[in-house]
Amino acid sequence: MAELHGTTDDRNEGDASRGVDRTLSAVLASGALGHSERRAKLLRYLVARETSGEGDKIKAYAIALDVFGRDETFDPNSDSIVRVEVGRLRDGLRIFYGECTDPDLWTIDIPKGTYRPTLTPPRVEPVSPPQPAHLNRWALIILPILVVLPLLYYAMRPAPAPEPTAPYPVLRIAVMPFEAAGDHPNLEKVAFGLYTELSLDLSAYPWIAVVSPLDPNEIGADYALKSQLLWQGDNLQTNSQLISLPEERLVWSKSYSIPTTVEHIQDTQLQITSGIATSLGSENSISPDLIVARNARNSKPNLEGFLCFISTYRYAVEPTRTEHLRLRNCLEDAVDAFPEFGEAWAALGVLYMDEVRFGRNPRPGHDSWAEARAAIDKSLELAPLRNAPLMAGVVLSVQAPVQDLERARQLGRKLMELFPRHPPTLALIGSLISEFDGRWPEGHDLVQQAIALENAPPSGFFITPAFFAALQEDDAAALAATAPLTTRTSETELLLKYLAAARNGKTEMMAEQRVLLAQKDLSSDADLVEFVKNRRFHEELEASLTSQLEAAFLVKADE
Repeated sequence: MAELHGTTDDRNEGDASRGVDRTLSAVLASGALGHSERRAKLLRYLVARETSGEGDKIKAYAIALDVFGRDETFDPNSDSIVRVEVGRLRDGLRIFYGECTDPDLWTIDIPKGTYRPTLTPPRVEPVSPPQPAHLNRWALIILPILVVLPLLYYAMRPAPAPEPTAPYPVLRIAVMPFEAAGDHPNLEKVAFGLYTELSLDLSAYPWIAVVSPLDPNEIGADYALKSQLLWQGDNLQTNSQLISLPEERLVWSKSYSIPTTVEHIQDTQLQITSGIATSLGSENSISPDLIVARNARNSKPNLEGFLCFISTYRYAVEPTRTEHLRLRNCLEDAVDAFPEFGEAWAALGVLYMDEVRFGRNPRPGHDSWAEARAAIDKSLELAPLRNAPLMAGVVLSVQAPVQDLERARQLGRKLMELFPRHPPTLALIGSLISEFDGRWPEGHDLVQQAIALENAPPSGFFITPAFFAALQEDDAAALAATAPLTTRTSETELLLKYLAAARNGKTEMMAEQRVLLAQKDLSSDADLVEFVKNRRFHEELEASLTSQLEAAFLVKADE
């Protein structure tokens, strides 16, 4: 067996080979990689090349051809399959070792920045040398004490919780956007909102990882959930099918025909998620206590208020001033008519923050931060376990004029506990603790987990990696990190692309970004500096960005 990359173990090769093989079998059998044969094949390939002495030949091109069946035209710059799948494999290994209790297993790791694994043998505790004979008389005195103290400790402490017999499998469900038809005037927003809520409800189960791929088979999802929505007048018809992949076996299916009332809609949402969880739980031997319905809603607005709230999901993806104004008005009406509607209070608080954060429809004479805090505090009181209030609370704690990072950490921990595999939650928490709390390794890792869970991650998921690259000295890497930033209406993304272009002397790209920034009311150099300072990033990031802005302004002056 070849020398193992990254280890200094001096055991014989036979023992090492058996140890690695046993570890590989344990990882594959644990369920930590889901039911993806693609990830299993990738792990076997990486370990085999490393143990055969060919670890230095593990490159993206070789993986694409040998594992994923790409041809010689493969280009890692336009095809992200290797980067994405290795990221998911890192996530699976992290899950496995986080739950592993076997001290005799090797550690398989794929460090960031490389596709080559490191194989580290289990730690062997040193054996104490024999004690000199003249110390034996002390043993007669000390030994009874060493025996009695543990007995007293174990007699007085509470009984430990039983260890789980095996880690539960993590199942990847590709939740597809609703296929919608009908005569409702806001059908597209309604369908997107219901699809988002279904994804959120499923992600509350800790053994389900929800992804939103364009092609479920392309990322090796275990299941695909397809839903149809027909809305005509006062009738709503839905049909959902859960299909196992890649064999495309129908696992669960249900159709509903219901009146268009909030009570019936939310009850149907609960029936869909509970039905899926029960079916999958039974098929995969999930513990019954992990299958119970989680985080049920308890507010009952009218249909207009409910539709206003779920429209905010689309606004979060495609924010505009017009939609901001419409939603602010209808949410104010909703909470006025239904003051117990906790999630609507949270959404309203976010819109109030956007008045200040992004200058959307400011109201003269209003203290937007104070009103945002009051609305979000109300939402956390009414709906403390729902995603919208918790996420709004984290954002407020970090970005309000008086930061409360400890509160942000508390709410973030609650979010991670309730929605451990929800990509937007991972991305939000990761971005905030990186950019505003300065905990880059931890935050960047969470964002990478979010990216790995999605086949086509939204552009905003890549903001934190771009900020992280902006802090480094590698100009080319800083530019490459902005390539996935494609939202031309995001001030932050445009700023990052502008700075990266300046660092690499790309004046034409700089000019293009300045035009787009000017369209967002950031036309002057002073506007850009003020924008960065108003964001109130961590001091290290703010100092770096303002310094780079000053350098970029000089590049423009030399044109």
